Amino acid sequence: MFHLPLKQTERVDLQRSLHRFVEESYSLEQADEHRDAFAEVHTLRERCRTAALSEKGAEDTVRLLARYYRLLTNLRTRFGSAVDDSDGRVGFTWRDAWHPAKAGKEHSTAKASKEHSKGQISSACQYDLQFERACVLFNLAAALG
Repeated sequence: MFHLPLKQTERVDLQRSLHRFVEESYSLEQADEHRDAFAEVHTLRERCRTAALSEKGAEDTVRLLARYYRLLTNLRTRFGSAVDDSDGRVGFTWRDAWHPAKAGKEHSTAKASKEHSKGQISSACQYDLQFERACVLFNLAAALG
């Protein structure tokens, strides 16, 4: 069986970003009401970020990644593209699974596509939940493999 390596990602403060988004889009009161839920989203992403593949914990990793993927899908369904267009946008940086770069060497989308064709890119940063979902889905497939 062919095993895929996990993509690695940078730390992101989703709790603060989601709070800011709800505050701007709805109200401070609603943002404060959901502070615990935002903390849970942040904690879940951090657990996914530090997940590793091992025979012993593979099933737990699959459950963790699947839960985070469903949560991202629900966020997208609930807020649509508004979450990507807000002032509090979050930059999601992911490293190539086969050629991971050191932290801090991220590229914008335009530069990334040019460098990727030359085989030089090792990470990319996008302000889009769909990008985050795609990377999490890759890791989920890797964990299932």
